[in-house]
Amino acid sequence: MSKIEIKNITKSYGGRCVLDNVSLSVNANETIAILGQSGCGKTTLLKLIAGLERPDNGQIFIDGVDVTNIPGKVGYMPQDSLLVPYKTVLENVTLPLILSGRKKSEAALYAKKYFKDFFTSGTENKYPHELSGGMRQRVAFLRTYMQNKDVLVLDEPFSALDNVTKTSMHKWYLNVINRFKKTTLLVTHDIEEALLFASTIYILSSTTHKF
Repeated sequence: MSKIEIKNITKSYGGRCVLDNVSLSVNANETIAILGQSGCGKTTLLKLIAGLERPDNGQIFIDGVDVTNIPGKVGYMPQDSLLVPYKTVLENVTLPLILSGRKKSEAALYAKKYFKDFFTSGTENKYPHELSGGMRQRVAFLRTYMQNKDVLVLDEPFSALDNVTKTSMHKWYLNVINRFKKTTLLVTHDIEEALLFASTIYILSSTTHKF
């Protein structure tokens, strides 16, 4: 059984079809890339997988269970890191834990264990505006990981970075993938990035292909 199964998803906005009968599957611990130009529906597909929007037709399954339009079943990282500017890094990272019902002190102790793994040690009491672009993305990755989901959906997580920072982040994230073994859907418009991370690449356009 696939970890994720997306069956015949269709989505339109204002009479314009954005996704037309899209199907794909992802195995457990596999990283797949969804590649395509801007406006082809990549972000919409991730929002549907994350349960943030409802498809017009089709279903989304995780571990064989229908999770269509049910939020909170995957760890979702939007293209903008959306770190809360008036909260410290530690407060940002622990938000998913607190929202799930953990006490602040317990959430802080749990999250601090992962700062070294995500190369964010020393940033705990800083604010987002004090961090570099690459460090903000690492914090956003850590906050996504704190959602404690088997499936991660990442919307162009490296697109806002300069080339030097992006190369460094690519090396770092390969280590993260190998260590933490999450099933991951990665949206990108960068073919080299897709080839670097993914075992399977889906091309999203007017027709969806896999190679």
